[in-house]
Amino acid sequence: MNYNTSRKKMPLPEYGRNIQLLVDHLLTIDNKEERTNAAHAVISLMAQQNPQLRNQIDFHKRLWDQLHIMSDYQLDVDSDFQKPEKPKEAVLKEKRLEYPKKQVKFRFYGKNVELMINRCIEMPEGEEKEKYVGIITAYMRMSYRLWNDDKVSDELILKHLRQLSDHKLSAVSIPDFPMPIEKTPIKEYKKHKPKNHSKKKQNRNNY
Repeated sequence: MNYNTSRKKMPLPEYGRNIQLLVDHLLTIDNKEERTNAAHAVISLMAQQNPQLRNQIDFHKRLWDQLHIMSDYQLDVDSDFQKPEKPKEAVLKEKRLEYPKKQVKFRFYGKNVELMINRCIEMPEGEEKEKYVGIITAYMRMSYRLWNDDKVSDELILKHLRQLSDHKLSAVSIPDFPMPIEKTPIKEYKKHKPKNHSKKKQNRNNY
């Protein structure tokens, strides 16, 4: 069996395999006059498959252009239209995706925490920097509780702060900010998610 998947790819598949075979046969005709007559016959068949385009001004020119496309611009025939030039193939250079080489030390904190810590290290010493350290540690505690079921102590968070900052940042305590979502870890969300009852079911119970 000769399947289409094993055959040569058609430039214009809308004309079908038989028209493409006729175009391929044109290239095997040595006599130019016979080749031109055969090409006109193929153009007539192509026109029959596109009757909706007959009213267009450039209808025949489009057919001849398509005929040259189907012949890979190798067809040499006489026609009322100039042979189109084969377009130059665009050279696409493969560009490999660049991935970050440095891995995150603690995945549950994320890369943004490391960026915040690096930014905080560059800040001048003072009250503003201390407040920023407090915000970072509070966010670290929240992130830890979101991704881990175990309870975390402030001492562990402060230890991680020193590790992530290469001991350039430190804090005595972590400020308490209102973070209601920290009590519901993401892993347990589906277990505690309340079931949604449709309005139809509620209306049913009312009757």
